[in-house]
Amino acid sequence: MSFKHKKKIHEILEMDFETYAKFLKKETLRAAKFGELDAVFCTNHKFGKDKESSLILMGAFVGDLASYFKKNKAKPGFAKGKCFFETTEDGVKMHIAINSGKGKPDKITKVGRKLWKKAGLEPLFHDKLPFLDEALGKVKLGETELVKVNLGEAEMKESADTENNNQAIKLVKNNYLKSRKMLQDRVLPLISNKETLDADYTNQHFKIAKACLKNAASFLDKFEEINADKQALYQKEVTTIRTDEYPKLRRIAVKIKQALMANNAVDIDLKNKASLDAQEKEGIDKSLGALDKEFERLEQLKTQAIEASKYLDKSSKK
Repeated sequence: MSFKHKKKIHEILEMDFETYAKFLKKETLRAAKFGELDAVFCTNHKFGKDKESSLILMGAFVGDLASYFKKNKAKPGFAKGKCFFETTEDGVKMHIAINSGKGKPDKITKVGRKLWKKAGLEPLFHDKLPFLDEALGKVKLGETELVKVNLGEAEMKESADTENNNQAIKLVKNNYLKSRKMLQDRVLPLISNKETLDADYTNQHFKIAKACLKNAASFLDKFEEINADKQALYQKEVTTIRTDEYPKLRRIAVKIKQALMANNAVDIDLKNKASLDAQEKEGIDKSLGALDKEFERLEQLKTQAIEASKYLDKSSKK
């Protein structure tokens, strides 16, 4: 489910400055849980008759949000881009990357100075949103811990190699980008939040992190199998993943597994899946057996009730 403002765009546009600042502060708390969002900015929105300030609308770039930007994109001060929120000891940082329109970062920052203060936000502009660097700063792990925690990487890489045999490298790359997007949306907001506890992590978070790690490994593996001409097209991305992103993805997966271990909620390794399936089957069989017995008992009661009803009918006729 994607983020959507609790008010319609036309209702937001009609707010006075104080109301909008309070509204934005509350919406920021909600938006922070959704990871990366689309955003539309207006540097010179008029709140009422006198007040002029920056305006931010967030969500998915479809429907009303997309229509609003397309209608105004040619105007000075309008821009669209991506954003995500990071909670730190110094407050909430809003990371922003503008990708279209005429609005400029320095203008958005300057004109919206009072808005940022009232909403408790610090805008930070980037050419491209930082993917892992901010989150990685929250992952405190020593090299010993990285070695000690088993992620099953050998089996994972072998599986990735087998699965991508009949896949084009473009598909393999897209699989990585999709899993990276899910990690960014579902996991990084937890990792970048200083208030996140070990108990907040679930097996689902670990599976998302491990799937991203596996897809990165698959992309690196497939790159080695293609010819030199094709390699030239992907060399820059592969170098970034191999030297920068893969080690960071691994640290994140280790961090989450450590959190699960601390709460006795560790995922089941694939090699134990057969025994898990057997245990689950045994439990299901027992439950079905108990249900069968219960249905037999209910059927007996039903028969007894029918017989009693017939007897009462005969008695009433006499």
